[in-house]
Amino acid sequence: MIEMKINTEEGRIQVKVAEGSYLELVDSWNNRKVLMIMLRLIKGEDGKAVMTFEEIAKALGYSDRRNVNNFWREFCQCGMDFSQYLRRKYKIEEKIRDCILEVFLEDIFATAEQVTLQVQRRLKLEAKDLSSGTVRNVLGDILKVRAKINKMLARGQAHIREEFLIEELFAMVDQLLQGCQDESARIKQKHLQGQFTRSELCPQKADVKHNQVFEAELMKKDGHVAGWVHEYMLMFLLYWHGISLSTLGKWFSVDKSTVWRRLRNFSYLGFLVLSLGVGISSGLIGVDEKWIRVSGRWQYLFFALDLESGLPLHFEIYKSRSNYYCRLFMTRLRQLGYSPRLIVTDGLAAYAYAIRKVFPGAQHQLCIFHLMQSITLWLKKHIGNQDLLVELKGKAKRILQTADKRTARRRLKKLKKRRKIKGLLVIISRKWGRIIPAIGSTWIPSTNNSTERFIRAFERFYRARQAFHDKASASEQVRLFLLGYLIEQQVGSRQSPLEQLNADIRNWPLYKMWNKPDFSKLQIHQSQQGEKAA
Repeated sequence: MIEMKINTEEGRIQVKVAEGSYLELVDSWNNRKVLMIMLRLIKGEDGKAVMTFEEIAKALGYSDRRNVNNFWREFCQCGMDFSQYLRRKYKIEEKIRDCILEVFLEDIFATAEQVTLQVQRRLKLEAKDLSSGTVRNVLGDILKVRAKINKMLARGQAHIREEFLIEELFAMVDQLLQGCQDESARIKQKHLQGQFTRSELCPQKADVKHNQVFEAELMKKDGHVAGWVHEYMLMFLLYWHGISLSTLGKWFSVDKSTVWRRLRNFSYLGFLVLSLGVGISSGLIGVDEKWIRVSGRWQYLFFALDLESGLPLHFEIYKSRSNYYCRLFMTRLRQLGYSPRLIVTDGLAAYAYAIRKVFPGAQHQLCIFHLMQSITLWLKKHIGNQDLLVELKGKAKRILQTADKRTARRRLKKLKKRRKIKGLLVIISRKWGRIIPAIGSTWIPSTNNSTERFIRAFERFYRARQAFHDKASASEQVRLFLLGYLIEQQVGSRQSPLEQLNADIRNWPLYKMWNKPDFSKLQIHQSQQGEKAA
């Protein structure tokens, strides 16, 4: 009789096979699977199995012998080969497997949890009948490929497209731009009149008149504004600096939905203020993108800034930063009348394609700061010796720390003699042609500092929100941020970005209340409201 002893404290399984001898294994799941098959394979002189399925199940602590029987059948289906048996896929009904593949093929970017819910609904299964782990086992390596595609899409190294259709659409846009006389002036006028987004920002007719009054109050050049405008402005100021809608509602004794309706006035006003400079720039433009979460999915906020004034020029929200989305953003800039002579970007390859297609006459410059970041990341990943890492990092960055192009080339040539840094040299060589023009130049910026400053400011604003409900609300939130960013005085210069365009904004009540809010008028207004209520 074969005896089995499981020692849970030591994590060992002992099987007595003969008098004075035993087989000992580590108590692991794979060892148990092998052991139950080996016990079933032991036969007596009559050719029959020594242990029944029930005895094996009882020895291993299974409540039902069918558990062991199922493993035995799977072992037989694998040709009684232990390696195939241990590597086998999770077995489920063909009907469920087919439904999982059908649902996944309908949306290859759906998560395992989303596929699980859809299969449960279609086949009317309960949660215990199908888990997301089972779905992952069925899809297997497909999910690994999908994860790789997602990373490539996020980095702009791939894009999903109907290439012929997209090319035709861009060709139509180019024809429209070439066929219209003074196209930039016409579109700028439309932008100033708010024809592009007025319906989006003011969906209710009752709000239009209120917005126009609000706009006139905050943008007039003399006189005082009403008390309710001060209250709205204080709400906006606090919200811009991170106070939530619900907290503002408690402070002002209104519902948070009422707070948001009041803040939407500033979203519309932000659009109008941004429109004041449409088509006007120094010709030096910085372009970058920031990831944001919209409707539960990661998307990208594209924006362009004037590198001399720091003035935001335009923004868009796209699902990806692939070649075609970058090209579409550049096309939007061209539609608004911008004709840059220099565009500074980070190292994203998709921008090179987009600039070449939309602004072939513009010079494309890469930001040196982003190249230094790439150098640091590569060294940390491939160099294990800390002293060598510090040495190589210093020499690689020293290449760009000069105002003489010949010195930079000589230092790069010297670095190429070092061994085991071929990958780093490839990174520098690929970007060298768009880096070297800024070294020693009096007009080409070597860094994208304006866009980095903008990203840091937006990150503070976004951190308090964490995510946006949908694309429309995300656009409104960005316009709210832009209004505050445009009129806020910078710490060093004591000027706001909008002052670079129009110095008269210092006389606007909007500007004065934002940078030097008068809380006494708010208190008078609130006391008057209390007297009326009494």
